[in-house]
Amino acid sequence: MCDALVACGSSVSDMEQIATILNGLPAEYQSFMVVITSSKESFSLDRVKSTLIDTETQLKGFHLHVMLPIM
Repeated sequence: MCDALVACGSSVSDMEQIATILNGLPAEYQSFMVVITSSKESFSLDRVKSTLIDTETQLKGFHLHVMLPIM
C-alpha cells in the first residue's frame, strides 16, 4: 500500500509505514507490537523490519517445535 502511494507521488513517512505494518499483523505478533509501541526509544523503519523478521523466525521455530513429536 505504501509503495502504491509513493508511486502516485504521495509521501509516506516512516511512522505511517510502521503504523501500517503494525495494524496488519495477526494476534500472534502481539508481543512484537508491545515491544515496538512501548519502547522509550523510537524504532526506525529499518529496525522495525529487522525486528519483525527476527520475530517471524522465532515464531516459525516455535511452531515447528510444537508440531514435532516428543520422543
